Amino acid sequence: MVADQEARIALLERQIVALTEAVRVIARGLESPPVEDEPFEATAERAARQAHEMLLSAGL
Repeated sequence: MVADQEARIALLERQIVALTEAVRVIARGLESPPVEDEPFEATAERAARQAHEMLLSAGL
């Protein structure tokens, strides 16, 4: 029983870390000014895609 709870807690901790990193990527993409002539939408889109890929690779 204790081992099962510890495994569940460890899984939740990994998921929280993955979600936190994804939110950071999105926030950076929305905060940072576009590079040179790149439109804001492209920067935000790239950040969203990267966050989505991170979540997929984490199994979320």
